[in-house]
Amino acid sequence: MRKLIPLLAVLVLAACGGSSTGEQGGGQPPAPADLAASAVGALEEAGSAHYVFEVEVGGDAEEDSSDIGLRVEGDASKDAATADVSVEFDGIGLSGTVLANQDEVFVDFMGRWYGERGLGLGDRADEVPSEADVREYFDTLFTGTVAEGPAIDGAATWRFEGKLDADGFADLTEKFEDENVTAEQRALLRLVAEKTHFVLDVGQEDDLPRHVEFRLELSEEDVEALGDGLDVLGIGSRLGENVAVSLDLSDFGTTVEYDAPSDYRPLDELSDQLFGGLE
Repeated sequence: MRKLIPLLAVLVLAACGGSSTGEQGGGQPPAPADLAASAVGALEEAGSAHYVFEVEVGGDAEEDSSDIGLRVEGDASKDAATADVSVEFDGIGLSGTVLANQDEVFVDFMGRWYGERGLGLGDRADEVPSEADVREYFDTLFTGTVAEGPAIDGAATWRFEGKLDADGFADLTEKFEDENVTAEQRALLRLVAEKTHFVLDVGQEDDLPRHVEFRLELSEEDVEALGDGLDVLGIGSRLGENVAVSLDLSDFGTTVEYDAPSDYRPLDELSDQLFGGLE
C-alpha cells in the first residue's frame, strides 16, 4: 500500500488556510472530484505558495505513549523551497531551517549550517499525481459532499467534507501495486476509515486550495478492536493513536528565493550526529 501514499498525499494536502472573513459567493457546488482536480491544476498554474503544515499525534496515557507535534512553515515551488521546522516529542523541542533548490540543500540545526551541492529537490514531476489522476481517483479514495465553505482571507470557498473510502483504497492498492488486499485487511481498513475526517476548502473564484485537514480519532475500544491490525495493514502502529494533519496555503505565485550560507559543514556530519547512535 505504500506506493499509493504519493497519490493519497496530493489528494489530502491539496489545500490552504487563513482567517474567516469576507463574503460568500453563490452558484452550484462542484462535484467532489472536480473540486479537488481543479485545486491541483490551479496550484500547479500558480507555481508557488506559502505553506503551514502541522501534525499532532496524541499518545495513549495508559500505554505510556508520547505526544508528538510537528510544524513546518515556509515557501515552496517546483524550483526552490524554504522550511522552518519545529518538532516536539515527549516535552523536548527541536527546531531548524531547511533551504533547497534543484541542485543543493542546506540545513541549519542548533546554530550550525550543514549542506551539500548536487543534492536537491531534483525533478520529481513524475512522482506527483496529475490533475487528471486526481479527477479520476478522488471519488474512489474519499466519500463525502461539497457545500459552501468558510471565507478564507476574504475569498469565498467550497468545502468538501467526508472520509476515507476503505474499499476504494484497497481497490487502488490492488490496481497499482499488483498486491492482493485480504478480506481481513479490508475489514480493518473499514474500521479505520470510519474514524477519519477529511476537509478540503477551495476558492470559488480562483480554484486555489486554501485549507485541508485530515483527522483520525480512535477510542480505546477502537484500538482494542484493531489489536495488531495496523501492523497487518503495513501502515504502522502509530496510527493507533489520534492523529491530526493540516495544511494552510497562501501568497500564491510569489517567487521563492533564499540566500545560501557561505560557510557550512558536510550534510553527512549532521546525519551522523542525529542517527549515528541508531546503528
